[in-house]
Amino acid sequence: MLLSSQIIYAERRARVSGGALTLTVASEVTREYINKGVMEFAKAVNGIPKEAYLTLSPRFDSPANFAIRLTITGGGNAYAVGDVCTTATVARNDVTGATMAVILKEALSANAFLSCTVTWSLASWVFTINPQDALTTAIEIEPPTSFQYINHCPMLFNTEGTQASAIWVGEIPLDCTVETDLPDDFLEIEFVEWDGSKLGPAPYDLFISPSGNGTPNCYTVKGRKIRLAPAPISQKSFHIRYRHMPDDLEVDGTDDAVDCPLPLECHWAPIYYASALLAEEQLDEETAKREMGMFWDEVNKYRLRLANQTPTLFPRKTNWQAIRVDIDEA
Repeated sequence: MLLSSQIIYAERRARVSGGALTLTVASEVTREYINKGVMEFAKAVNGIPKEAYLTLSPRFDSPANFAIRLTITGGGNAYAVGDVCTTATVARNDVTGATMAVILKEALSANAFLSCTVTWSLASWVFTINPQDALTTAIEIEPPTSFQYINHCPMLFNTEGTQASAIWVGEIPLDCTVETDLPDDFLEIEFVEWDGSKLGPAPYDLFISPSGNGTPNCYTVKGRKIRLAPAPISQKSFHIRYRHMPDDLEVDGTDDAVDCPLPLECHWAPIYYASALLAEEQLDEETAKREMGMFWDEVNKYRLRLANQTPTLFPRKTNWQAIRVDIDEA
């Protein structure tokens, strides 16, 4: 049902149009009340179901006290072994791979050698360091030795050591895909599916630096972010169904041709809500109570339909299993 149609019905039921009363109510007020009715309905039922497909976007932290130990052999950009802080300016959080490459380049240029490039591959999710000197014979990256620094190698390269070439190529960084943004209208998760397999929920503390890559088997949600474990190393179908709050409708008339964002069978709910508020403005308490009761009747019928569609009495199988940690007994 379009917003313009809902306005007509709400004003008619509240007896403020159609010759029922001489009182004229501006349609902007009715639009505002209908919009409020949509939001109140959505809140009363804990959000409206919706689905989305998410895209993994590797993210990186760049704390001020993280570093790598770098050695460059041969060429004009040769660099004797030394700790290099990987953040040349202020600390950053949750930056993209491209941004992290710029930060790392600035840090290397400021601390080690002036001529270099650092690139992030969208295809393979790895960083490449290039001193831009064909005479370079080897590059070595190791954990820093100074007590003031924390090792940044796992979070950037997931590897270390010497590469006998003019460039240094890392591996998929550790945990860079463990967390992904949820849609802006996210309210509550219903189910999560990865590559056709349902994931089970797990406690959030299992996802704090899980230090493992592989096929996800569980998830957790905090704020508008979702975490997977193990952290995936490639894009797969990442399907979620969740509850959301509809966007506000414009009350200046520009959204009059917009369909009601509630499920089709619930389009009368905001009409009842708006007409109740309009009746209150006329001190018509009897009409206001009747219309508000109709609104809550729609809410309860919607809740009942959802409950009947959820077979909670049947056993539920989850794919979640505890994250395995191998201990070297040697």
